[in-house]
Amino acid sequence: MKTLFFPKMAVSTISKNKKLYIPYIITSAFMVMIYYVLDFLSNRNMFGNMPGASSMMEILAIGTGVMTIFSALFIMYTNTFLAKKRKKELGLYNILGMKKSNIIRIVWWENLIIMTIAILGGLITGILLSKLAEIILVFLSDEIPDYTLTISGDALTNTVIKFAIIYIVMFVINTLSIIGSNTTNLLHSENMGEKPPKANWLMGSLGIIILGAAYLIAIKIEQPLSAVNIFFVAVIMVIIATYLIFMAASVMICRILQKNKKYYYKSNHFVSVSSMAYRMKRNGAGLASICILLTMILVMISSTTCLYFGQQNILGVRYPYNINATINRYGYTPEDRDVTEKLNNTLEEFLKEKQVPVTAAATISYYNIVGLIQDGNIKIDLNSKSDLSFVDYESVCSVSIVGVEEYNRSHDKKLNLGKDEACILTYKTKNLNKDLMVGDCMLHIVDDEIEFNTITKSASVSAISSVYLVVGDIDNVANTLSKNKDVDMSDIMWLSWNYFFDTSLDVDSQIALTNEIDNLLASNAPEGDVTNMYTDCRDREKGDFLKTFGALLFLGVMLSMVFLIAAVLIIYYKQITEGYEDQSRFEIMQKVGMTDKDIRKSINSQMLLVFFIPIVFAFLHLGFAFPLIDKILLLFGLFNMELLIRVTVISAIALGLVYVLAYKMTTKIYYSIVKGN
Repeated sequence: MKTLFFPKMAVSTISKNKKLYIPYIITSAFMVMIYYVLDFLSNRNMFGNMPGASSMMEILAIGTGVMTIFSALFIMYTNTFLAKKRKKELGLYNILGMKKSNIIRIVWWENLIIMTIAILGGLITGILLSKLAEIILVFLSDEIPDYTLTISGDALTNTVIKFAIIYIVMFVINTLSIIGSNTTNLLHSENMGEKPPKANWLMGSLGIIILGAAYLIAIKIEQPLSAVNIFFVAVIMVIIATYLIFMAASVMICRILQKNKKYYYKSNHFVSVSSMAYRMKRNGAGLASICILLTMILVMISSTTCLYFGQQNILGVRYPYNINATINRYGYTPEDRDVTEKLNNTLEEFLKEKQVPVTAAATISYYNIVGLIQDGNIKIDLNSKSDLSFVDYESVCSVSIVGVEEYNRSHDKKLNLGKDEACILTYKTKNLNKDLMVGDCMLHIVDDEIEFNTITKSASVSAISSVYLVVGDIDNVANTLSKNKDVDMSDIMWLSWNYFFDTSLDVDSQIALTNEIDNLLASNAPEGDVTNMYTDCRDREKGDFLKTFGALLFLGVMLSMVFLIAAVLIIYYKQITEGYEDQSRFEIMQKVGMTDKDIRKSINSQMLLVFFIPIVFAFLHLGFAFPLIDKILLLFGLFNMELLIRVTVISAIALGLVYVLAYKMTTKIYYSIVKGN
């Protein structure tokens, strides 16, 4: 055979089946483009050593990993549609005397041509759009963009290598499929329906049970940290349940409809239901895939958009004042009150000396220790050797203890407590005993209402429960709790000194003042095991939040676009494949009197029956995932349920409109195929 024979045959196959190949090539090129853009941005340090730059790069690097995995899975998944359509043609080649080795050479050239077009097209568009993507990302980070077009050699190399590997693996799969097929199977592959899965009622029941369990977990979870740990487990459960339910439901629905004679024996239902019946398993799997992709889009867009537009709320929770100074030191000494008073005086004198315009100030010192809530008491037995994988995070709590004198001074109160008395304030926990044991300390809880206007805001972003105690004898309680040691006999209780204040200085002056306070605290640090010492400036940390949440929003939008294109392509191929399969059936029905109007009614009956089930289930999944999303956002400090609801509703409406548009477009394609156009 001539050298160019096989490439010409491959080009001819692609050209004759362009309705199948062009969307596949465009989608593959789109994924190459997205991967290049993400890899380009993750390797391009646009912000140098600015706050949040490293977090942004890490988030984008994660995005490239996700794109690699998804691209591989989706390209191979889509290839199954093409492979089935191509097998008949390959079977004809085999009958005409072409050996399987020659058929494999044609498939190799097809694969090579598609790979080359997809990678080149994706890289060209990726290079052109990478600067636009960079400008958008810089805009989201509130920085000034650089308009110089650059090309990343590393991103180019990574893109070519990874997608070449994907296509080579796909070629190997196709080759093995050809080797394992006989001529008869190749010729009749298009007409071979899939057998209904056995024990479909059992499958459906199992899916409902798993889905119900996942929904129950999502509703029952109280602690944000537990929500993070259980989120991925719940996601896997929902994915498995969705596939089981859809595959079983497509079987059960068809059987139920076929038994309903009044429904089944109508011109607009008979063809659609009978044609669905033999491809139930594949139909269910495709619809389940669409449902999962739509759910992922809704979760990603709603959560990342919420974080980006709610960052001012988050900053206000994490940094209640313009400047926040903190020193933490392990252990207890009787001189602790003198130490914290000295730190207060030193910082106040410094601010006066610098003539800093302080508009509001607050200071408080307290002891911290972590315990487990058991039987209404707090047990102090966690240590560095504790196996946290077996710890019930619902029972873990942070205990903050402040003396009544310190509380009265910092809150301008006149609270009176006896030696063994205490007042309590709890976050994310309840049902503690009135006679409360904290380690070896017995405290009688009195009913006086208390508030912590300086430290409880941090509890709202804590991953665990928080308990705040105002005690009558702080020295006795702290001394008793300090006897609890780690396995190496080091202290596990620590003293926390905090000084917060607002100032009318401009942002640059605040940042400069923050650096000076850091140096002041370093030179006046208390003796002992100081674990950390830092001064936060809200406006300085704002850059970190902007870049982190900007990167998350950018990545969420990019991946959502990829998942949406994937969902639409699955719908498109589903309509194309089923259109060709149903073409002969509608031809027969037309010969016995079925009109164009009847055909349209039958098509609408079939499409409406199965097409909107995925998006309905996606909305259902999102509704039950809402509590989990809310809990996870709480870890970031976002307490804005109204914003989350508004963003989620807008995202759902927008996705619904796009889905309806995809439905209308692909239904027209299906109709044109069954009409023989």
